[in-house]
Amino acid sequence: MFSEISLNILDIVQNSVSARASLIEITVNISNAEDSLSVIIKDNGCGMTESELLKAVDPFYTTGNKKSVGLGVPFFKMAAQLSGGRFEINSKKGKGTEVKAVFVLSSIDRMPLG
Repeated sequence: MFSEISLNILDIVQNSVSARASLIEITVNISNAEDSLSVIIKDNGCGMTESELLKAVDPFYTTGNKKSVGLGVPFFKMAAQLSGGRFEINSKKGKGTEVKAVFVLSSIDRMPLG
């Protein structure tokens, strides 16, 4: 697992670049009132089918041909959940992908933003 949330973000952005995205939006929101830190990464890349989307959180699945595992999405999901937060990924083939991780801001298990 990465030591900072920013490294998770970088890894997801690299996935977007690999998916031929020409637009990548990163939104980071901190809400003290809701005790949350949310990160949303949205791209207009090639997107994923339903079956690819289900596999995206599997650490042993990758679409790349140079590495045998794809840990970016599973690590991001695990980091959010370890803090007591949640993780969502939505995608449509030909339209792009949106990844959202919500961290509990006050959790001792939340890694630093970086």
